[in-house]
Amino acid sequence: MKVSKTARQKLKNYTRYLGYTLGIYREAFAWINQVVYDQWASIEKCLSSKERVNLIERLIHSTSKNKAPFSQFDQRFYKFPSYFRRMVIMESIGHVSSHLTRFNQWKANPKGKEPAFQPNCQSFPVFYKKNMSEWMRNGKIRLKLYTGTDWIWFVLPFNPVNMERFPALERWVRKNPMLVQKGKKWLIHIPFEKE
Repeated sequence: MKVSKTARQKLKNYTRYLGYTLGIYREAFAWINQVVYDQWASIEKCLSSKERVNLIERLIHSTSKNKAPFSQFDQRFYKFPSYFRRMVIMESIGHVSSHLTRFNQWKANPKGKEPAFQPNCQSFPVFYKKNMSEWMRNGKIRLKLYTGTDWIWFVLPFNPVNMERFPALERWVRKNPMLVQKGKKWLIHIPFEKE
């Protein structure tokens, strides 16, 4: 059985690019949520989650071998990192599936107000190791952030993690960090996991 704990560390220096990154991430999430919702009849026929992700990616992201029907995504979210795109797609599948489950339950027993689909969500981005984040040392991390026009690496100091909570002898493994905003504060949530 896997056990996990999360270290919630305050970022020491803020940059407006944290807000830009969270904003563009949530905007892309809402945009993809709407596509997934509108195309759900085709998506739910896919047997595996990987097939669903691939189908949605083909719908929104053009390549040399694929002309996406919803190519506006590439224009609106120019250079949007592929790791963020795939993460948003997976979150969108869960979000739409959850809404449709609630809606079908309501249809079977229509009490109260009909559940309305909400494409906007207060989700936070996970920064995958190597591609979106790099652990420099305890108290310093590199994140790829959105500047308003491009995605650039920034070094951000944070309050160091109390490593006594994660003894090396117990084989705690550091996982991908998440950027979180609480009021005016910015935090980096660093999950640790062990068997």
